[in-house]
Amino acid sequence: MQVHLLVERDRYGNPHGSGQIRLLRPFSHPSLTECIQTTAEDDLPRTGADVVIVERGWRADATLESVETLVAAIRKQGAKLIYTLDDNLLDLHRGQPWHEFSTDLKRNIVRYLLRQADGVIVSTQALKQRLLKLNANIYVVPNALDERLFLNGDTAPPAPEKPAMEPLIIGYMGTHSHLLDLMMVLEPLRAILREYRGKIEFQLLGVAGNGRAAQCFDALPFRVLDTEGNHFYPDFVPWAKEHLRWDMAIAPLEDNEFTRCKSDIKFLDYALLGIPAVYSNVEAYRHTVEHGKSGLLCDNTPKAWRSALSEMAESSALRHKLALSAYEFASTYRLLRQSALDWKVAISAIAGMPCLATI
Repeated sequence: MQVHLLVERDRYGNPHGSGQIRLLRPFSHPSLTECIQTTAEDDLPRTGADVVIVERGWRADATLESVETLVAAIRKQGAKLIYTLDDNLLDLHRGQPWHEFSTDLKRNIVRYLLRQADGVIVSTQALKQRLLKLNANIYVVPNALDERLFLNGDTAPPAPEKPAMEPLIIGYMGTHSHLLDLMMVLEPLRAILREYRGKIEFQLLGVAGNGRAAQCFDALPFRVLDTEGNHFYPDFVPWAKEHLRWDMAIAPLEDNEFTRCKSDIKFLDYALLGIPAVYSNVEAYRHTVEHGKSGLLCDNTPKAWRSALSEMAESSALRHKLALSAYEFASTYRLLRQSALDWKVAISAIAGMPCLATI
C-alpha cells in the first residue's frame, strides 16, 4: 500500500509535534514499513498514492480554496482521502476571536475535510463521538510513543538519587495553550512553595513562553527551563531524558468541551520519563491513571490539589511506586512496537483493502 502523509506544518514548513507523534513516528516504525510504503512531502506525489492522509489544518497558510483544490487533486489521482485529528479543534477557542488558533477559518477547514474524507482517524473515543455528525466512518487509534526515542533497553528508569540538601523538584511541561490549566492550580502551587520554602522548587517548560506565568511565581522558588534549541520533537525527547530531573510533575487540565476530547499523552510522556505525577480527574486521564497506583487523580479544586501535592511531596516511597507502575503500564501497552499496526488496520478498512486489515 502506498500512503502519502500531509502532516500539519508551521509557517516555516516544520511538522508540529502532533504530526511527529501521530504520523511521522508511527509510519517510520519497522512494523509498518514492512507493509506500507510512505512518503511525506508537503504536496501530493506526482506518481499518486493509494491513500492520502491529511492532518488537522494541513498548512499554516491553508485557505478553503487551497483545501478544496487539494481534495480535488486527491480525487483526480484516484486515492482514498483519510483525515486525522487529535484534538477537538471545532471547540478550541470557539467564541474567542482574539486567539490565533483556532479561528473560524481553521474550523471551516476542519469541517470541510471531515465531510470530504472517505474516513477519519482520531485519538480518543470522545473525539469520535464529537465528530460523528460530520463523518460516520471514524476509527480510533490511541496515541502511542516511540520506544526508539524513549527507551534504553527494556528496563525502567532508575529512581533518582537526590542529595539530602537538594530541593524537591515539581515540574510541568506543555505548550502555551495550557496557560489556563496552569493558572487553575496556581493557588495551591504557590501555597506549597511557601509552605516548603527552601525544600521545593517548581520548574516550568514551555507554558511560560510569554512571561505571564513566570510573573505569578515572583519571589518563590521557580525556574523556567530552556530547551536550548531542542524544541522539535525528535530533538526534544532526548533533551528531556537528559535534563529533566523532576521528582514529581503535574498535569492540570480544565474540564470543558475542548479538553473532554483530549488524550492521555502527558501521562505517557511522564510515565516513560520515569516521573510520577498528579493529574486532573477528567476524561483524558481517569480511564488510564489508576489512582494511588500509577498516579494521583485530583479534582479541580484548590483544596484537592493542595492535598495531592502535599501527599506526593511528603513520600519518596509513594513517588517511586507511582513512577514504576506508570512506566510499566506505558511500556507494556502504549508503545509503537505494540500498536503501530493499529494504523494499518484502520487505513485498510477505510481504503477497502480487507486483506491488509488483519494483524
